[in-house]
Amino acid sequence: MRIFIEPSDVLLFRDGRPFVAGEDHRALSLFPPTPLTMQGAIRSRVLADKGVSYTAYASGAVSVPGIGYADDYGQLRLRGPFIARQENGRVMRYFSLPSDVVLAGCPHPIALAPLFAAESSFESNPTVGANSLGLLWHRTIARIEAPSGWLSEIELQHYLNGEPFSVTPEHELFDRESRFHVGIDSQFKRPHRGGAGGHLFQVEFVRLQHGVGLWLDVNGVQLSDEGLLQLGGDSKAAVYRKVDEVPPLTAGGVVQGKFKLYFATPAYFATGWQPDDWGRFITGGTVRLVAAAVPRAQAIGGFDLARNRHKPMRRFVPAGSVFLFESDGEVTVPEVITDDDGQARFSQIGFGQVFIGRWDYV
Repeated sequence: MRIFIEPSDVLLFRDGRPFVAGEDHRALSLFPPTPLTMQGAIRSRVLADKGVSYTAYASGAVSVPGIGYADDYGQLRLRGPFIARQENGRVMRYFSLPSDVVLAGCPHPIALAPLFAAESSFESNPTVGANSLGLLWHRTIARIEAPSGWLSEIELQHYLNGEPFSVTPEHELFDRESRFHVGIDSQFKRPHRGGAGGHLFQVEFVRLQHGVGLWLDVNGVQLSDEGLLQLGGDSKAAVYRKVDEVPPLTAGGVVQGKFKLYFATPAYFATGWQPDDWGRFITGGTVRLVAAAVPRAQAIGGFDLARNRHKPMRRFVPAGSVFLFESDGEVTVPEVITDDDGQARFSQIGFGQVFIGRWDYV
């Protein structure tokens, strides 16, 4: 079941950095939220539909078949979330800009490509076996700049096919809005005073443009076709409704030769920026990692309501990361590539979704 979620107010999804009023002065917002946030929203909706007390569920006094408990997600399966916008009677998904995309002296972005090792006087630090990864290159004398914005599903398809594509500016989808807050003394219901002062801080919210929301694929649990959800910090209200359109892009697939994997959602690898063995995921043949464009790791943690404590902070490969491969034949790529961690089955709730693209040497 695919749903489109429209918030009724600004949204706040805290990034992975710790924040305590009085010790820090600015809390930043992450958007779109991570799958961890969305599994909490969907589970809360299921509890409300069944008339189960959230407190009783969180304490473990009541179990609800289908949604599991704590890090066990039961039968719940998620894909997403992605930013989405209503356009011409349908819901269009938007994706993070691929990390191998740059601006090179013109307003149109281009995707970098690996340089033949024989042409390069440099070596990259990351290695695969005894070989260095190839350098991502573009032949130009223009200044290389990092673009910003988002790719619509259609434009992402063009990028994956190696065709010209365009970027949607972020302000057409959402704005970031900073607001000042004052720490409240919960005992007296008034701002902190005297020696406990200094609780003036700033929080960044996200205000979505009209017609913009979140797209999420929910399976394994029963939801009504429309209803309300609570999202993020301050439990902001949002309206969801079922959408019937089948997305034109499907994750994973069968491919051969030169191909790239674009990560549409963050992925967790126990060994760092890549799995210990790509062969655990890409099957049917031998693949060689040629190059990669991986931004700084994204720290994802959260709060474990069942255990009343913070979850471990883990470092994820962020959405938009790109890995370029060569295969000696036809191989099969799953729709999800990510490690799990103990009972935390990240692959089940939407982490590590990959789309396949093509590339060639510079």
